[in-house]
Amino acid sequence: MQIQIKTVVDITETNRNRNDGSVEYKQQSNLNTLIQTVGIKVNSYYDSPPQLESLELTDEFGSNIKGEHNVWTITLNVEYEAGIDHNDLLELFDLVPVTTDLNETVKINKNVFHTKDKKYKNISFEFV
Repeated sequence: MQIQIKTVVDITETNRNRNDGSVEYKQQSNLNTLIQTVGIKVNSYYDSPPQLESLELTDEFGSNIKGEHNVWTITLNVEYEAGIDHNDLLELFDLVPVTTDLNETVKINKNVFHTKDKKYKNISFEFV
């Protein structure tokens, strides 16, 4: 099973793991946070790093996030289906802290992933 995750939070893979306060370290920290949050429920891995696209957004994210913005997409492979569902992801990710003011083109409210807030939702999940 695969989970495709899209977010307007910068999750660029940089492999920078030394806390030097750099943008690259903060980007990698956001990706690590995403992977570890999924890991609370299931083991996952990915074959390709997150892909960055500039997309015209309509309804996938909160009502405050419209127009053309940077969107990062990563597809995670999950070992078994029974371990996680869409509601699990909504609960796991809601209000998880992230680092912002990186390469995002939207203002992230309160520097967290929002999954339930109709205005500020900044991450989405699709099982593929």
